Amino acid sequence: MFDTNQIQEHMEVIDAKGHHVGTVDSVDGEVIKLTRSDSDDGRHHFLPLNAAEEIKDGSLRLKEGTPIPQGTHRDAMA
Repeated sequence: MFDTNQIQEHMEVIDAKGHHVGTVDSVDGEVIKLTRSDSDDGRHHFLPLNAAEEIKDGSLRLKEGTPIPQGTHRDAMA
């Protein structure tokens, strides 16, 4: 596992296939909070910190099979 302290505000979050999910607003304890301005429904969405697989090319990649919250850009593509 990588150092989760490397997760930064405004970092792009992508799913395991490289599709945009959202943008990091903050990390609060064991959750990643996504910006509401980068969601389809204008709300904050949250992902568990343990869903993070790696940081690559400035993006936070999620583990394969991570459930994507409803209302995110990725959810709209499904």
